[in-house]
Amino acid sequence: MDTKIEKLKNRIKEDKIKYLLVQFVDIHGTAKVKMVPARCVEDIFRDGAGFAGGAVWGMGQGAHSHDLMARVDPDSYTPLPWEPGVARLAADIYVDGEEHPYCPRLNLKRVIAELQEMGYTYIVGIEPEFFIVKRNEDGGITIADDMGVDTLAKPCYDFKGIHQHISFLRELNDIVDHLGWGNYQTDHEDANGQYELNYGHSDALTSADRYTFIKMATSQIAARHGLIATHMAKPFG
Repeated sequence: MDTKIEKLKNRIKEDKIKYLLVQFVDIHGTAKVKMVPARCVEDIFRDGAGFAGGAVWGMGQGAHSHDLMARVDPDSYTPLPWEPGVARLAADIYVDGEEHPYCPRLNLKRVIAELQEMGYTYIVGIEPEFFIVKRNEDGGITIADDMGVDTLAKPCYDFKGIHQHISFLRELNDIVDHLGWGNYQTDHEDANGQYELNYGHSDALTSADRYTFIKMATSQIAARHGLIATHMAKPFG
């Protein structure tokens, strides 16, 4: 038995994980998952969790295509601090036992391998920026500014702007801190309603997996505070 899967099984037991989210991203960078009982971890490591590729944007498949099989990477194991008993595992996509050319994660690994052959190590530091918004009665969105303080022409680093959502930001930071990713700064960014989270750099694959997880976390933690978090680069003009 592969030592990685044995170590993963031990961690799942230690963390009392009951369910695993097998995760990949579509062409939009949106997390796609299947929830799998933790007892099936060997199956999703060896064979993968099956997805109908024609139901997902940008995966190069139609309704007639054979299933995408998402094989999990044990190194990506990440418990969900906001949902005890659940953990995320990032996956590589295979079809009929072959690497799927439309899998973003496999393509990143290919580029990393090419750089390694040239003698380089690909290190990436990401500073995720996101907007905190709310839904209008007409279905549109606007910045979440119930206190009416986030109106400055240059709101970057503004105290009132960050303090308005400090409970949400504290909970998000607590999660990153709990995961040991080395969070060190958070601020109100240069646009109204925009915030930034800073944490440690890592190899490119780990950083990419962590950023996807951060997007997943911000959406769920924001909802618990009655907010919407969006990582769109510019949701407003």
